[in-house]
Amino acid sequence: MALVSAIGCADENTNDNSELREHKQALYERPEHLQLLEKPAEIARTTSVRSSTGELISESTHGAVTPRQKLAAANPTVAFFTDRQNLAHHDVEVFDDGSNTTTINTYLVSEYTAPVPLPTDNRELRVSQSAWDEIGRAAASGELAQLLLKPKGVPFWDIPVQAAEVGITGDDLAILQTRRNTAIHDRELTIARLQSPLIQFVAERNGEILSLDPLIGWMQVTVPVAAVNELLELDNLSRVSTGRDDSTQDNCVGSCTQPAQWWPLGWGRVNTRLGVDRFLSAGYDGGRSNSGFHSQSRLNIAVMERATEANWNDEAKVFLSSSSGGSSRISKRQACFSTCANRTNMSNSFGGDDHNVNVASIALGNLENQQGYGHVMADMCYSYPDHCSDWEERGSGMAPEAQLQMWADVDNANRWRAIYESVYETSGSHKPDVINFSTSRLDCDASGCDPSGCNPASSEADEDYIEIAELNGVLIVNAPRNLTPSGSTCNLDSPGDLPATFTVGALNGNSSTCPSYDLGNCSLRSNSPQGGMDLNIGSGTVSMAMSGIDVVAPSNVAYHTINTAGTGEVQDGGTFGGTSAAAPHVSGLAIDLKDWGLSTGQTWVNSPGRLHTLLLAMTDRDFNGTRIDKGRDNRWGLGKLRSRLFDSGGYLSPWRYSMQTRTIDTTGTLQVVPFSSPLASSTKIVKCVLKEDEYFLSKSDASDITMRVRITSPTGGTCSASSSGYSRSDSSFDLKHMAAIEDTDTTLSGKCVTVDLNAYTISSSGSSTVHAFCYSASRYDYE
Repeated sequence: MALVSAIGCADENTNDNSELREHKQALYERPEHLQLLEKPAEIARTTSVRSSTGELISESTHGAVTPRQKLAAANPTVAFFTDRQNLAHHDVEVFDDGSNTTTINTYLVSEYTAPVPLPTDNRELRVSQSAWDEIGRAAASGELAQLLLKPKGVPFWDIPVQAAEVGITGDDLAILQTRRNTAIHDRELTIARLQSPLIQFVAERNGEILSLDPLIGWMQVTVPVAAVNELLELDNLSRVSTGRDDSTQDNCVGSCTQPAQWWPLGWGRVNTRLGVDRFLSAGYDGGRSNSGFHSQSRLNIAVMERATEANWNDEAKVFLSSSSGGSSRISKRQACFSTCANRTNMSNSFGGDDHNVNVASIALGNLENQQGYGHVMADMCYSYPDHCSDWEERGSGMAPEAQLQMWADVDNANRWRAIYESVYETSGSHKPDVINFSTSRLDCDASGCDPSGCNPASSEADEDYIEIAELNGVLIVNAPRNLTPSGSTCNLDSPGDLPATFTVGALNGNSSTCPSYDLGNCSLRSNSPQGGMDLNIGSGTVSMAMSGIDVVAPSNVAYHTINTAGTGEVQDGGTFGGTSAAAPHVSGLAIDLKDWGLSTGQTWVNSPGRLHTLLLAMTDRDFNGTRIDKGRDNRWGLGKLRSRLFDSGGYLSPWRYSMQTRTIDTTGTLQVVPFSSPLASSTKIVKCVLKEDEYFLSKSDASDITMRVRITSPTGGTCSASSSGYSRSDSSFDLKHMAAIEDTDTTLSGKCVTVDLNAYTISSSGSSTVHAFCYSASRYDYE
């Protein structure tokens, strides 16, 4: 059997420090070689040729795919544990054939022929610091302690995705929906059985059951303090918490100094910065529907904020449709206390903390096409009844035609409730495409906070819900707390430390090194947080294995909308800063990428794992003049956010890209060939990113899968897998990987690409689903 070389010392990631390397050696000796895994048998292939506008030109199909296999392809991580016969994958190869058409090859392959055991949460008991604080408060006041409990034995999420999400209709839809309903019913019975002893315990000690989660297992209860020790000795208890949010939102509004180098919101979109204007000019602005995924008329972002209901300004003109006096783009208003209440109108005070309006305006605010008609809105150059186009452009956000869901997470003691209801208790017609978080909290237990979280394991109710939201198709974009790093110590808090979230650091838009119209040498904000989390792999813990930060994005922006007056004014003096300003730039771009994918027939963008991977590729690797060619940085992640539009028009032409998804359940090397034909003569860069989908609902360890990118020679004019040629590897233990090869490194013209996915360790769940995205282009990613 053919063998390929394992990652050698010379290929170690330059970002790995000596401490990490020592931990690698101490953990286990990496083998000199890995067995080459065979490519799974192909059961079907569909080749579609579409025009640049997404219209189908021709299509051919070989083999047959069942509706159940389509569901498995839509979410292979869940399907691995729900499909008991075989699992289908969904791979996509897309390239420009030079005639303004896009060819999409979809492969569905059968890999697993035996049932896979369903992982369950049997971890040791963890009691959060907030629970100890609540127990102390109750003891001092003579009251009952109010706690959140999770029983042991809760199985990994095993509910199939909604069949409508993958275009299944008719009788097949009814059959698969019945299967989903049966799975929900069976899971509810399992959870009820696990909760029953705890319910009995609470009742016998004169406590009270406040709420029961029938799908994840969390229970909100009150118990006498005298019964707490006995409670903690139960062998069927996994987690004890309160769900309280003890952190604060850190931003900079109005009080910031205003140097000459400042960023009007709309200027962040320009092509020398984020490049989002290319998407908007092509019509990819969030205004497209996403039928099947939800029934709303546009793509939508749920902006989830810890704020009083009164601070959500739902009359602001910035949230109207794109014409004077147009309809509102607000699709949902929710105010969450112990439960969430649907609102037809928020009881606006038009003052106070306007953090939520600031964030929403960056993600999807729109003042263009006369949306501020007849209102001054703090425009000092205003001439009745309208504003100049320059003012409108400066105040408009990343996805100006998307819909907004307003979530006011009011009660800190029940913060998990808003997340729960945003995913489960609302109908599928209102499921958001993206959730933008701007709040976080300390993730501590009795042993401390280390120093404020940095624990990738899911330990709290809201963390469980966030992971399952991602499993149900929602991309979670997170703004971690702004904490100035101290040395190399990680300071990410929850949920920024969860691999299922897309965590964003902040650039300093006010820096003198950040030119007005170019990302250039933009520096980080001093309080942009630092990743570098320990990760359990195999039988040991690897120090600083996981960065946690995905990308960094603009901060310190002016011309955001503020919560003043019913129309919402535009702040052109002070700036809005911190990661809370950076994250909505990513949320908006994610919506534009979805719009682009859906418009060109690529529904795989509805997979948050694939969309997350695509966003990881949208980076500028030049960090203050230091360009990395592989790996990530604990503060910069994979780089500065900079979009790439793979569309007609010639900006990147000639270009190609490929998204491939694989579920790996054994050690060895799986070789992927992203492009079937050689690279074009003017190719400057080949860049690949790899993301492992790792969920910590029921485990605390991760798989160890690395990536090597090879530039190889074609055989007979076509490309096939090869174990030779110029290569670059990201061999870190992180769950995301990157390697870029430029024409200055080796000849790219006429060459082929092979990607080695090297699996050294598979986690206790038995598998890891990985997404590998590669692209080639005639322009470097920092141009």
